[in-house]
Amino acid sequence: MIIQDISVQDASRVACEESNPSAEHYTIYLIRNNEPVPVQIEYQNLTSVKAPGITAIQLLLQTMRLGYENPFPQDSRLDLVRFTGSRGEIFITMTEKVSEGQFEKMRRVLEKTLALFGIFEVEIKSAEE
Repeated sequence: MIIQDISVQDASRVACEESNPSAEHYTIYLIRNNEPVPVQIEYQNLTSVKAPGITAIQLLLQTMRLGYENPFPQDSRLDLVRFTGSRGEIFITMTEKVSEGQFEKMRRVLEKTLALFGIFEVEIKSAEE
């Protein structure tokens, strides 16, 4: 039997990284005149965690702009992201069924948005609630 000594640290003396809010700028793509067009978004990151590809997807799912079409259903939820090299698998739960044409628009804007992060091939895996 192996027994190890475990030292207990006083939690009040443990150094923690401070969360400093920061303004981050992202370019996402929405549809205008049936074509993906860039839209600039400022995001207030309230933590010190930076995950730009995932944040860009979240912003894409949430953004509604007058004069633009967001092909994702309004209550879409990001469940999982897998980036492998220049390929991304994006798992999204949607509250409504989408047509094949709308699904293709979703893939196009997601691919254009993630291309800025080196992801050039996107596969959307969806589930309906």
